[in-house]
Amino acid sequence: MKPVDASRLNLRHLLVVLPVVAVWAVLSTAAVVGLVSEPSNGFAVADSSAEPAAGGAASDSSEALSLRSNQLPSDLPEVGTYARASVLPDGDVAVVEWVRTAVATTSLTLSLPPGSPTASAANDVVVMSADGPATGPAQVTSSGSYVVTRPTTVFVSRYLLSGVARLSPTSQTRALVQPVALSLSAGPSGGEPVGGPRLLSVESGSVLALACSVPGEETVLTPCGAPHEEGWQVELDSTRWSALVAAQVDLE
Repeated sequence: MKPVDASRLNLRHLLVVLPVVAVWAVLSTAAVVGLVSEPSNGFAVADSSAEPAAGGAASDSSEALSLRSNQLPSDLPEVGTYARASVLPDGDVAVVEWVRTAVATTSLTLSLPPGSPTASAANDVVVMSADGPATGPAQVTSSGSYVVTRPTTVFVSRYLLSGVARLSPTSQTRALVQPVALSLSAGPSGGEPVGGPRLLSVESGSVLALACSVPGEETVLTPCGAPHEEGWQVELDSTRWSALVAAQVDLE
């Protein structure tokens, strides 16, 4: 059998090979989080574990209340994002992501990363600032811009990714989920990257490993991230903000 170069895994090999190379995929680990505000830095700090999970009207209410009371997760980067993704038993992914920009803006753009399956989409999309929900589409099949009434440096987005899981040809439960989160930019479509680190935590016991796309070669995935608590997490630097992050999972 021809040996596999673990540094450059073609997508068609990933479902079979990734369990082996996953033990080498110990890159950066990071703390995580974020939430909404005016450009002011006078926000209180909250434990990130108390923040709401994605999905449901209760999450909307909790997030709005948290924003109005100026509660920020304790590990929010000064500039950057934290995404918390949960892979569901059907292969969909529930995501909450907090964003803090260096310069106040009235809009945020969410996009499917290059290399995403054609059937993938983000549904039930809600983007909020401290003033309340932003105006924008409830579904993202390519990209969508979300506008708030006043400039702010912090946003929170929540959505459900579907059509992102592909079963292994050798297993009825092993799957490759790609992507596990949307990409982001500040301002309208085609705007500037937010900057700073992007911290992505995939919080599911079914996750076996993460892999990230290579810039300019979206069909090539390389192992990334490391085990963290009951899942995996990865930190992306400014050169990989648009990277597709995939997860190999066991769907039970």
